[in-house]
Amino acid sequence: MSAWATDYNTERPHSALGYETPADYARTLTTAIARPAARDESSARRAIAQPAPIGVNNPWTPVAAG
Repeated sequence: MSAWATDYNTERPHSALGYETPADYARTLTTAIARPAARDESSARRAIAQPAPIGVNNPWTPVAAG
């Protein structure tokens, strides 16, 4: 690997990664994946998306032709 790539991936913080180096960010992800998930008080699944506002129940959006 060239010197600039090593510097870029191990020494230089990136704003898209919360100003961490890619190596530190990868280490954080690896640690987070290895930890067991926190237990919730409920066994019910959490919603992935927010519910639609009241009165909005159209499951499809019309697309204009042509």
